[in-house]
Amino acid sequence: RFRRRRMAAGGQLTIRNSALLRTSGEAQHALVTNVLDDVIVKAARRCRCSIRTTFFVLAALTLSGIWCVYDKFRFVALYPTHLEVVEKMCNHLKTNITDRPMQFGGVMSYFTEEGTSVALSSEWPRIANATAANHKAYSDFIGAPYVRITRGHRRCGKMRAVKQVLGCIDPGTWLLFIDADAAFRNGTRICPKMQRWQDQAGIVSPGPAACPTMPWQPVDASLPAAARDSRNCADFLVELRSKHNRTLSNLGADSSLHVVWAFGIFAVRHDEFALGWLERMARRLESDPLLCGYSSIPERLAAYRETTNEDKCKIWPDARDSEFFHHFTSGTDTNIKANLTAVENFVDLVGRETYFLRQATRAREMRRLTGKYELASTRANP
Repeated sequence: RFRRRRMAAGGQLTIRNSALLRTSGEAQHALVTNVLDDVIVKAARRCRCSIRTTFFVLAALTLSGIWCVYDKFRFVALYPTHLEVVEKMCNHLKTNITDRPMQFGGVMSYFTEEGTSVALSSEWPRIANATAANHKAYSDFIGAPYVRITRGHRRCGKMRAVKQVLGCIDPGTWLLFIDADAAFRNGTRICPKMQRWQDQAGIVSPGPAACPTMPWQPVDASLPAAARDSRNCADFLVELRSKHNRTLSNLGADSSLHVVWAFGIFAVRHDEFALGWLERMARRLESDPLLCGYSSIPERLAAYRETTNEDKCKIWPDARDSEFFHHFTSGTDTNIKANLTAVENFVDLVGRETYFLRQATRAREMRRLTGKYELASTRANP
């Protein structure tokens, strides 16, 4: 009996010890599990915190970048110290020439739907088609070939395209660039008298544009001498030549770039400075996708950052010639190109200007032919 009691007590002790061991193991496992859970939870919290922090940092950087694009540089003067720089720092580049012809070798515009950007509108092709006809009519009127480039990023490919086209005209001649949302007004005036240059008062290049890979549209073949009437010139080109010579005579500055509307309308000369400056501008734009995606005027910011004081000696920013154009822009963040009524009015306005430009070209050609007939009659019947 004693043996049985002893064995029973031993068995209970064994069972009790086993239960204690099992309970202790479960507790250790639970403890380890709880510790691991705490570590995982804390790590997850830290991860979520890091992700959240990274998101906020990226959002802040993006918003600050957008703020710089839209606010800081949108309405700032493009070159606020330009005149001071020209007067004080450009003496080594000044010239004694007081009168120089501006021969235009071509007119260019740029329209493409490649790349994403702000202020997009389904009406853009309609606007671009209307202005293309206007640009071609103006080119016929002044007797210069016309080209519209349709490849590249819609916002940041312009300067690269301008450089390529500029290299296709004769060195020393000028390229007139106009945006696809801008149009020429129909305006003429008596051509200024010059000593040696008679064709359009010396403002049209006598040679054809080179670079056959460019889709040049030559002057209308039915108007072979449209650019050679000394009595009737495009008023914008007369004014631009006059302004260029005023800067020559007053400041001694022989500019290579005249900015009419930064950078929707400008005239640039084929020379070493212009090609180099356009290359720097193109690289700046191509290396800044944030600017290209969030700004409707990226060239303005790129020029603000890229142009040095030395460059300012060759650039003349002036928006006072804008009365010679229609530019379909609101000047604010409002996307006016999405306003169907405004688009309709602009397209109609451009169509009227195009019609009168064509009429002016034909009328001038008729006057030329009539004058030639009258001169022949006078010689035949003295």
